[in-house]
Amino acid sequence: MKPFIHIATFYKFFDIPSERIENVKNTILEYGAKLGIRGLFIIGTEGVNCTFCGTTTGVEQFKKDLPHLLGCGPLTFKDSFSDKYAFHNLKVKVRDEIVTLNRPDIRPKETSHRHLSPQEWHQALKEAGVKIIDTRNSYEYDIGHFKNAIDPKTEEFSEFPDYLRKATE
Repeated sequence: MKPFIHIATFYKFFDIPSERIENVKNTILEYGAKLGIRGLFIIGTEGVNCTFCGTTTGVEQFKKDLPHLLGCGPLTFKDSFSDKYAFHNLKVKVRDEIVTLNRPDIRPKETSHRHLSPQEWHQALKEAGVKIIDTRNSYEYDIGHFKNAIDPKTEEFSEFPDYLRKATE
């Protein structure tokens, strides 16, 4: 059977004034429902982190309109497809951090999304001394990881700074 559900994910660090958060939340919920979007948006004053799904028509329209709805610049999406919905409904959660480190004082600088090509990634893995630390939780690590990737055995990303500190002591 050909996959028919379009899944999109993105994150973006940008300032959302606290007085706009509820409006952004409601706008995502209302417009997403209109397009049949399901997923999870995590929003905060530092930006948005989300994964959502729906029909390709609905997802493409939502992707096109999100920069305006959020009041941010262009977004870079990662897309995949499935034969079933990845979510049952659409939720928007307001959090202090869109990527939980328990350090809301840390904010990445906005830079262009410079990703390595598959060839560049392959070459980087061949370089002496390169180690990959897979920061996903143990369940996700067990499902799949890069050969020789280090499993920090964390259950939540917020545990990673402690792992890193102990590993470098």
